[in-house]
Amino acid sequence: MKKIKTAVVGVGIFGEEHAAVYAEDERVELAIVCDLNEKRAKEIGKKYNCSWTTKTGDIATNKEIEIVSIATPDFVHRDAAIEMASSGKHIIVEKPLATTVQDAEAIISAAKKAKVKLMVDFHNRWNPPFVRAKEEIEKGNIGKPLMLSGKMSDRIEVATKWFKWSGKSGPHWFLFPHLIDLICWLTGEKVLDVYAIGKKEVLKKAGIDTYDLVQAMLKLENCFATVETSWILPSTWPSLIEFNLSVHGTEGRIDIDLTDQGLRISGKNVYNMPFISGKMEIYDRTHGFVPMPIKHFIGCVLKNKEPLVKPEEALLNVRIIEAITKSLQKGEVSFVKT
Repeated sequence: MKKIKTAVVGVGIFGEEHAAVYAEDERVELAIVCDLNEKRAKEIGKKYNCSWTTKTGDIATNKEIEIVSIATPDFVHRDAAIEMASSGKHIIVEKPLATTVQDAEAIISAAKKAKVKLMVDFHNRWNPPFVRAKEEIEKGNIGKPLMLSGKMSDRIEVATKWFKWSGKSGPHWFLFPHLIDLICWLTGEKVLDVYAIGKKEVLKKAGIDTYDLVQAMLKLENCFATVETSWILPSTWPSLIEFNLSVHGTEGRIDIDLTDQGLRISGKNVYNMPFISGKMEIYDRTHGFVPMPIKHFIGCVLKNKEPLVKPEEALLNVRIIEAITKSLQKGEVSFVKT
């Protein structure tokens, strides 16, 4: 069987995840990677035995390439996504789809016009505890969801060391997409309005003008939710993340906590709880829920099926976080267009 050729635009930390999946999956061939940083593009190209470039046009004009991952910084998804969709490529975009509703709508419009598949990588829909939680809710085992509460935070080095563009994003744009997608997916409900409060202090003193922490209350159609996020977990926090979600129902409750992955390492001058469930190399094969949506998207293209994550769901996710941003700025309830 002829292999589908793939490409990745933006090969930072998450872009490399996509490259690794394509390089390993026997159904496809990783043809080329692209990054504005020539050194990085060359490094990843060499590591995964593929071509590399600093120009997105080299991918867009290559008629043999059918699937492209967009893993550029969140706020510049639009141009690359539209360019690839307009050239007939199926695109999988790292969350969020964009950081403005206008950009998200433009990407969806381009994909529809070109009749290509578009999916946003909400990989926690493949995360086993959340998959099981959804099954339990759909079976009615906790009754009707009434209230949800969740936290998703990162250690401070994510904002200060991982990305040079942290000041153009924030924990609300970087982490809330996961929590909010899970809340909408688990309940099957739309968010109607939001109220949010945040604080800028620690990161601002470090020269990064974005929120340290954000807390938001979401009113859904038949329930409500509270979500919290932080980009300033101390460097001594034993896990890279703090991640938990509770669902309170009329007849029961579900609690998920992924902060502790079941592995604790106490060594010389270190106490660590590694994040191992997302992706891990085991006997030369990649395992975990992070690669699964990428593999799912490959299957959708091969079998001409619609991806599990719909473009409209990704757009609503952006609408909700944009509403949270407006609430942060104005200090009042912000309504979500549904």
